[in-house]
Amino acid sequence: AITAKAALKVEYGYSGSEDPSSVETWIQAEDPENISVQIRLQDDTYVHVKASDEYGNTEIRTSKVFVLDKKAPEGTIEKEGNHTTNSNSINVNVSVEDDYSQSADIQVQFSVDNMPWSEWENYVEKKAITFEATEGEHIIQARFKDAVGNESAPVTTKVVYDITPPVITLEYSKNERTNQNVTVKASLSDGEWITPDTHEFTANGEYTFQAKDEAGNTCSNTAKVTWIDKTAPKFTLSSAQADARPHQTAE
Repeated sequence: AITAKAALKVEYGYSGSEDPSSVETWIQAEDPENISVQIRLQDDTYVHVKASDEYGNTEIRTSKVFVLDKKAPEGTIEKEGNHTTNSNSINVNVSVEDDYSQSADIQVQFSVDNMPWSEWENYVEKKAITFEATEGEHIIQARFKDAVGNESAPVTTKVVYDITPPVITLEYSKNERTNQNVTVKASLSDGEWITPDTHEFTANGEYTFQAKDEAGNTCSNTAKVTWIDKTAPKFTLSSAQADARPHQTAE
């Protein structure tokens, strides 16, 4: 509402421009002492008030723009860190932009795995989310509301909950008694190696292979070799004739 004090003749009009000449129709105020103007905005609108005295002197005042805000905020949601995790309690990063509302005036709500939406709360850049501890994909959504009530469509991030460690299998170059080195080659079901995936035994012993997957689950498998023998046999040779004379040989 816009008010003006009394004048001999008071008119008002509105337009999409701050130039009063853009007013198509001037409406005379019924009560020049106190003018209240109510308009239904169809677009950004300026209100112009014109006061004229009996001598034809005229003054026009123009309001600040009344903004018609029909655009909802635009936001994002993203899991902090890897999208695969072995914890069912995570942090999500949230961002939002709006043409007219400040972030302090924006509200946000969340939904996990298509469950009912949480209550509206003040916008935050980081939110702790907990979901059901069942392995597989989980869906986390957010939506935003600006100061005049425009609500955004939901934005989504997906998280894979994985508490199953990878599996290491071992293959030996030799698995029977030998006087050669033994090489063990390890293979991994998924993830990445913490240790090298190959180890060569030059003597009997143990070596532990280690790995982890994208969710952070770790695994290990210990190779044991007990069949390397590189020691030459040792023996003694003795002989004697009954008469204790030196041996004789014949070609």
